[in-house]
Amino acid sequence: TNIPAIPNMPGRISLRRANRSSPSPISEFDSAEAFAVGWPMLVREGIRFRIHGFQFLSDDVMYDFLQPHNVRDWLQNSRNKGMSLGLDNTRKALDLLGRPDREMKCLHIAGSNGKGSTCAQIAASLLANGYAVGLFTSPHIARVEERIRINGKPISPNCFDQALRKIHDLELDLTFFEITFLASLVACKEKNLEFMILETGLGGRLDATRAAEVIGCLI
Repeated sequence: TNIPAIPNMPGRISLRRANRSSPSPISEFDSAEAFAVGWPMLVREGIRFRIHGFQFLSDDVMYDFLQPHNVRDWLQNSRNKGMSLGLDNTRKALDLLGRPDREMKCLHIAGSNGKGSTCAQIAASLLANGYAVGLFTSPHIARVEERIRINGKPISPNCFDQALRKIHDLELDLTFFEITFLASLVACKEKNLEFMILETGLGGRLDATRAAEVIGCLI
């Protein structure tokens, strides 16, 4: 299968089976890295092939370039807006998104100290009892994906980017916190999770998380 040269632009390279019903990729990696080193030898799930002269030796593997439309740059630039107290923008965004918060049982956790630990304990307890659980906390330590956990695991970069694109397409003036909060609801709703645990940020009663419709609050 002939493929084009690796694009020298932001995005991800996705390799997938051509004749399988499952769309799940064999491998995904950053296009900038691939452009720098050329097509490497890839070993994933026992599948070994080399791309040489932009041609696969394994004829049932397909190539996709997933362009993120610079959503990561857009997210990063939103940090310049700082904090914006108020719920109007978040409520408008939720309405435009079809109120994903109403598709889950949301629990809202607030307080001065211990919010993150409490959220983690509630999420773990629900998960241990067989429920599908989403968790939104802040800030993150190493990667922004840490803010959104699905059944105890950080969201994948690909799923996070997909949620970001939906927020980006709303064309609203949102802060970094508002964007990541909305992305958490979108991503977890699409995973058909039953419970969503929300940790309040620094905004108190005007925090973006208060725009969600919840079944209970804990202070």
